[in-house]
Amino acid sequence: MNMKKIIYVFIFFSCHYLASQIYFDKIPHDKQLVPRDLTTNLGTISIEGEARTIGNDDLVYQNWGNNEPNNTPAPENVAEIINSSGNWNDADSGKLQSSYVEYDGLITSLGDFIYLGQYNGHSYFKNPLNLSWDQAKLAAENVGAYLSSHQTANENSVVASFDYFRGWIGLYQDLDDSNYTEPNGGWKWVVASNETYESFDSMTVKLYKNNNLINSFDNLLNYQNGVAPFNFQMNINSELSKYSVKIFTNKNGSQQQIGDVNDIVAGDIFVIQGQSNATALAYSGSSNSYLSDYIRVFSGGHRTSSGLLSDVQWHYGQGDGNEDSKGNTGQWGLVLAKKMVDQLEIPIAIINGADGGKPLSFFQAPSDYKSSTNSNYGRLYYRLNEMGLKDAVRAVLWSQGEADSFQNGLNTNAYKISFNSLKNSWLTDYKNIEKIYIFQTRDCDCGTVLSGRLKIKEAQRQLADEYENIYIMGTSGITVHSDNCHFPFSSGYESFGQRIFKPVMSHIYGNNYEEEIDPPHIVSASLTDTQTLKIETNQNLFSNTNNTNNLLSKIQSDFVLTDANGVTITSFNIENKSLVLGLSANPGANPKISFNGKYSGVENNITNSVGLEMVCFSYFSITGGSGDTGGNVSADQDKKPAIVFVENGNADPFNGMIYRSSVGGAARNGNGNDSTGENNYRFGNLGEWSVDLTVSEKSATQASVDFGNFRDNTHPLYQGQDVLTQEHGGMGALGWGSFSANAYNRSSGTGSVAMGFHNIAGTNVADKGNFGRDENNGGQAVFGRASRATGPVSFASGYRNTASGTASVAMGNYNYATGDSSIAIGKNNYAEGASAVAIGFQSHAAGGGSVALGQENISWGTTNFTAGYQNTAGDINSNKGTGGSATAIGSNTTASGRSSFTANKNTSALNQASTALGLSTVSDNFGMLAIGVNNLSGLGDTTIDPENYDGYFNIDGNYTGATAGIAFVIGNGDLNSSNGLAGSNSSNAFMVKYDGSVTLAGDLALISDTRLKSNIISLGSTLAKLLQIDGKSYTMKSNERENKIGLLAQDVAKVLPELVKKSDDTDGTLSVNYLGLIPVLINAIKEQQKEIKLLKNRINGKI
Repeated sequence: MNMKKIIYVFIFFSCHYLASQIYFDKIPHDKQLVPRDLTTNLGTISIEGEARTIGNDDLVYQNWGNNEPNNTPAPENVAEIINSSGNWNDADSGKLQSSYVEYDGLITSLGDFIYLGQYNGHSYFKNPLNLSWDQAKLAAENVGAYLSSHQTANENSVVASFDYFRGWIGLYQDLDDSNYTEPNGGWKWVVASNETYESFDSMTVKLYKNNNLINSFDNLLNYQNGVAPFNFQMNINSELSKYSVKIFTNKNGSQQQIGDVNDIVAGDIFVIQGQSNATALAYSGSSNSYLSDYIRVFSGGHRTSSGLLSDVQWHYGQGDGNEDSKGNTGQWGLVLAKKMVDQLEIPIAIINGADGGKPLSFFQAPSDYKSSTNSNYGRLYYRLNEMGLKDAVRAVLWSQGEADSFQNGLNTNAYKISFNSLKNSWLTDYKNIEKIYIFQTRDCDCGTVLSGRLKIKEAQRQLADEYENIYIMGTSGITVHSDNCHFPFSSGYESFGQRIFKPVMSHIYGNNYEEEIDPPHIVSASLTDTQTLKIETNQNLFSNTNNTNNLLSKIQSDFVLTDANGVTITSFNIENKSLVLGLSANPGANPKISFNGKYSGVENNITNSVGLEMVCFSYFSITGGSGDTGGNVSADQDKKPAIVFVENGNADPFNGMIYRSSVGGAARNGNGNDSTGENNYRFGNLGEWSVDLTVSEKSATQASVDFGNFRDNTHPLYQGQDVLTQEHGGMGALGWGSFSANAYNRSSGTGSVAMGFHNIAGTNVADKGNFGRDENNGGQAVFGRASRATGPVSFASGYRNTASGTASVAMGNYNYATGDSSIAIGKNNYAEGASAVAIGFQSHAAGGGSVALGQENISWGTTNFTAGYQNTAGDINSNKGTGGSATAIGSNTTASGRSSFTANKNTSALNQASTALGLSTVSDNFGMLAIGVNNLSGLGDTTIDPENYDGYFNIDGNYTGATAGIAFVIGNGDLNSSNGLAGSNSSNAFMVKYDGSVTLAGDLALISDTRLKSNIISLGSTLAKLLQIDGKSYTMKSNERENKIGLLAQDVAKVLPELVKKSDDTDGTLSVNYLGLIPVLINAIKEQQKEIKLLKNRINGKI
């Protein structure tokens, strides 16, 4: 509500007098939400200021340049003129430059200053010396003048037009003024206006509700020393109604409207902060079904000072836009606000200051946050303070932590200390905050590491446990977006808003609910006996499944024991508020338990009665442990052998086969074989000279189903069959000279290596093994979990990776490298072509020798290259390999033509050898270059086959009759401000065709400043020369079908050789400077007019 003085000034004229000036200290904005009083349920519209009949030094109009003032880099507390339009820029006063000087009187000489001109009884000069602002001010005062102080916009424009130069003016920022704030408040002129004005009698404000007049307020103007204050305070109900005001001045019974403000409401204010999951833009699906005129936002969560200061308006809230979009609430912020509006029937303001990918330190309050908008904290404070909202913030909602979960990120205690520092800043500046809500960080990718995520999630849990005013809501059951970092709208961000709505209504508004509204929290973890762990929570738990084996597999993956002597979870049971876990052995004296929260959804997940999963916890100490294992322990030399040889009938080692002894359990038996059907064919037959240290109590099929049930038809890019990826003929080291270790692994290739958990190195056929030496099935190596290296000399490492091509490599999470010598690294990538490379997230290198780097890129053609976000190279509507050698980089670009190139954002190069650069440009002609913004497409040779050449209009020296294509175009079309895509009005600023014709949308201006010229001589008589030149009609030899008109260069050269240029080509081709003919024509016309005048005078008898 606080608007700085003199931002709005109204000057009105009658036929007899210049009326007094109206200055507003406070005036609302259109669509503004004013805070409601929680006791009376009323909000107050304040209109305050003063009427003046005398001039003053305040700024009564504005002519700042774009995104100015911005106090960047600080300090910038004085102003300069920066262009011939008279725009201003705030600058550092220590900068050295010339200055504009004003003298009150009409003179043409002032010291050593350069005379510029006069206006309205004042004279203006240039001080050419390079001085600081203070030095320039003193220099002007020393000659009885002052730095130029432009009291009106017209004066400013006139002074700038005299003889423009960049220089100081007399505008400065009064740091002691009561209205001073950075960067807009407290600007003044060094010399006050000396103009005087007539007075108004009174002012009137009329208040409307839903466009119906409900009240009128009057304020008599009592002038003292030429100043009369006014103050209107009008209460409005906090309800789903829209209020407006109209402001009038009154003079001698005549009333004149000077302003109106519409769509004002009263309601409550909530702040959202954090990183990208607080920004919560539209990754998949829209939140527009939750839009409401009663959800309000001041400005937006702009990431720069200039962005914020160029958007000082109120907006209806929208959830799909990014931080820099106007009125952004974030998707879940919009859901929460709409549900509150519907339930409470009051308007809600959401102030979202989140910034994606930023650590906790980024959000801390710097020392200058109250005077600078260069920090995130400063921009949030500015939005709340500028509109009088900071004492009315009811709660802060926080979603952040991923950026502190990287390698060497914050530990649990460091995160708590840093968050408490930020919390204390909030509570100091927004003193009426009632609750802080934390969305616990979900187990995700986002470049994080597991150990980092565990630390941050535990810090968030402890904060909520230790502070009464902090509440935590889990997110582990919420469905993630395909990037495993963010969330779609449906079942994602929508669930954020739905989950937090009832806790907010309960804590802030006192609503009572019979059902559970909070997630379960761990209370204790204890051993009831040496092999039973009881995890007690504060709510009754439910398993939500009949498939206990599936849920047990999830529990074994999700509940992690540490410092527990390698003990594993073997069973589970739910007893009211407790989860009871069976253990394989005694975990020892000081075991700990962590809950990661990997799995989304209610089904096959442990939740409370309303489907909320437990809040994640990390390294929670288990009580009741004991280090006593009981009994006597044998000396090492007396213990049973761990590794044994396969023997022949003479009890001698057989073909060098070695395996893990069955004495330890879960190992092969039967002298190393499992072919008799024992243990459901867990193991295949050992290969010669192999070493098998694999453990498995399950058959290949059982393990494939129990450990993920992974299938080849579920990848977002690779199109496989509906078969289990890890099913085969048996575990163990089955290939000649192979090695297999750890759990549920198979190495069936010659010399192959399989380590980790449930991996395959070599073929995964149903054959039981003992494969002979096979150079076409060998050299594979695999590590990690559920990965396969099946191609000869292939390598796979990580989670669910497949390297099936010869000499292929797949690393990371769920990648496929099927082409020979292909590489797939990252997550969800597919390297399909031979020697193809796919790196990043969900990128597809389909063509041979193609490369796809970044996120969701496609390199479809042979030797294509893509990099960035959602780019496509090659013609995906044709067979793989089409549109070869194309390159697409940037964001959402397409290069489908052969050897085409596209870059930047939303650009398309559709034809052969075409290029598109800029924003939303299209290059659809053969060999065309398009730059700029949203050019007009569909012109020229757009139908040429991108794989052939003979459609081009000029082939082998002959004109084919086809349309001459566009060689170069600059677009200047419009953009859609909500998404940055091309708008509906595409256009071309400049276009060059291959036949040499040029189309220019704007003016063609050539530099012709007399100051840049020397040896200036009049052309004199030119008519005789023009009479020697004859205009011609002709066709070009390269295009006999198109008639043209013009001149012949050889003719022009005879009389005006200055206008003819000879090129450097072998033919010495001549060209004519047609623009140079203009002054020749001017002089000829003048000469002709003189003769015409002479003839007229003779006819009229004057000569």
